[in-house]
Amino acid sequence: RRCRTMSVVIMIPARYASTRFPGKPCISFRGADGVSRPLIEHTWRLGISVPGGDAVYVATDDDRIANTCAEFGAKVVMTQPTCRKGTERRAEALQAIDELPDIIVNLQGDAPLNVALFSGGSDCGPAGQYRVRGRDAGLEVRPDHAGAVAE
Repeated sequence: RRCRTMSVVIMIPARYASTRFPGKPCISFRGADGVSRPLIEHTWRLGISVPGGDAVYVATDDDRIANTCAEFGAKVVMTQPTCRKGTERRAEALQAIDELPDIIVNLQGDAPLNVALFSGGSDCGPAGQYRVRGRDAGLEVRPDHAGAVAE
């Protein structure tokens, strides 16, 4: 049995104007590899390491985040500051990319600060389902639901 090839985009919504920790995406810290990088770069590196991902975008409304991303080569989609949540920011960013992917994975901007992350890659599941496996549980998105959001 052959797996259907599906396009997978990882979207990282990021904002500078947080009330709890303003500027968090641009704050540098030392990662597991001992190298100090901005949080948004650690997150982007996590995104590009996910097997099966076709593209990783940072969706932001802030030039400081966009400029930080440009320094390490991330693709950035600028969004309006009126987006109230990451979901709105991601939806707006999707309208700006060339082709709507089959699967959109939301990767929180502070994901490297969380324990449970991606692992194990991806594969085709039963009945033509596409599964992106995580450490604790599988996420299944049916191929006929193009544009479904995986969170």
